[in-house]
Amino acid sequence: MGSFPQILDPYRETLENYAFDSDRFHDFQERLRSGKFEPSDNLIESAVKIPEKSAFVDDSCDASSLQLGQEALADGKAALVILNGGMATRFGGVVKGTVNVMGHLSFLGLRIKILQKLAPKCPIFLLNSFATHSQTLEHLSANDYFGCDPSLLYHLKQNISVRLTPGGEIFLDASGRPSFYAPGHGDVFSALAKSQDFQNFAKQKKVTVMVVNVDNIFADLSPEIVGRHLKENKPVSVEVAPQYPGDRGGAPLYVNDRLQIIEAFRLPQDFPHEKVDFFNTNTLLFQSHLFNQEYPLTWFRVDKTVDQQAVVQFEHLMGEITTFYESSYLRVSRDEKNCRFWPIKTQEDLKGLENRLYLRYPWLTSN
Repeated sequence: MGSFPQILDPYRETLENYAFDSDRFHDFQERLRSGKFEPSDNLIESAVKIPEKSAFVDDSCDASSLQLGQEALADGKAALVILNGGMATRFGGVVKGTVNVMGHLSFLGLRIKILQKLAPKCPIFLLNSFATHSQTLEHLSANDYFGCDPSLLYHLKQNISVRLTPGGEIFLDASGRPSFYAPGHGDVFSALAKSQDFQNFAKQKKVTVMVVNVDNIFADLSPEIVGRHLKENKPVSVEVAPQYPGDRGGAPLYVNDRLQIIEAFRLPQDFPHEKVDFFNTNTLLFQSHLFNQEYPLTWFRVDKTVDQQAVVQFEHLMGEITTFYESSYLRVSRDEKNCRFWPIKTQEDLKGLENRLYLRYPWLTSN
């Protein structure tokens, strides 16, 4: 790590521990100061086209796909990567993975219990940030790893960066300290590429890697979804769900004749979002060789409000990998019994979750 402003010096250990990229940070500073990184710079320049429903893989799982998935999981030829680094600002600023959502089971506890039932030989890699790493370790230890063999749990560290003012200066919070953030789930590629534990595991077998948000409980490592991915035989499979009114996020759109994930904030103001049938759930399945390198993902400007002040942070996103590789788009259900996507962004979204969990996983207990 190179030099950085004196105001950050007291935090050098934390910054180094979470791979702060000072060169990139300085570049962002200078671009903001010179007015060369406006919010409009996020907009995609190429023409986009909304795909027909036929572009997506049907949500059924035939017998041959199911067998492929069952064999892969039985042989331990899969891994679950949990994105566990979010700041959860809409959830009260807590470490979301440690929040109890069903009896004594937290989001992480549910994840582990479900994986133990469906794929007990498959490891879990947790991508933690500076804001979640320590509390996650303590939470798992205090709960005896929810019955999981600790040797199947691996902890990776997401990168760290520093918020800026719109003018390019280091933003100081209400206490007068620099404000840190994790710069997006695009970090998953570098984190797994640098993880010797993951590389040792992946090179032994032809591995399917599923990456999921910690809070999308229903996106499990099931034989059905793994089998569908394996049968498609594409480097990447993206789970896409029916878009409901009010949904906004990444969506599969054609750009330069390739179907890829394009985030809503990159689209022009008059884009007809209501005509998009399916959108990205941020659950992706990968062939493991994709994690042997980093990718030149786009850095996007994200404007937020912290302590009632405008701040700017820069993030890169996992879904952009679909611009590099041909991908399949697997339709998944939002119906109660077969649900694979139910976003939980606020405490209010927890209402009804327990009933849905029992419907989907009747064998599940709350302790």
